[in-house]
Amino acid sequence: MLIREAITADAAGIANVKVNSWKTTYKGLFPDEVLDALSVEEETANWARNLDSISKTYTSLALVAESDDKEIVGIIAGRKNEDRFHPYDCNLSIIYILKEYQRKKLGSRLTEQIVDFFIEKRFKTMIIWILKGNPNCLFYEKLGGMPKETKRVERWGIVYEEIGYVWEDISKIF
Repeated sequence: MLIREAITADAAGIANVKVNSWKTTYKGLFPDEVLDALSVEEETANWARNLDSISKTYTSLALVAESDDKEIVGIIAGRKNEDRFHPYDCNLSIIYILKEYQRKKLGSRLTEQIVDFFIEKRFKTMIIWILKGNPNCLFYEKLGGMPKETKRVERWGIVYEEIGYVWEDISKIF
């Protein structure tokens, strides 16, 4: 398994990971019609734009995990936190892994590499926002994340609660 920095050419592979991981992770949390309507093609266009902007900043990073046959099976992304209401240095924006590759330490490997990047940038504290009810919350707790923050977000006319898992010292995660 290779972990490397994401490039714009990875957009379709990343889109596939996002769409499929949303369909398995958020089943029963998001409306079925929303999950059924997810489109790899639309997500590919979104990711091409996102990756282009990430590559132009000094304080953002997106990494992908490739299987032995060069298929993208996971993504993690993070950046300097610019949310003035939550005073953490950096934000772990997303982590998506195809279901068949979960629970094989890939999430930990991806997280370790992005945390190393954050430490190089002299960030100390980190937050990730997770949908309440997400079956993967235990993953963040095993890495030492503490559920310290909450916020309400509206999607598709429905209000959801998100939990902010916080690390007060990212140098102690690994």
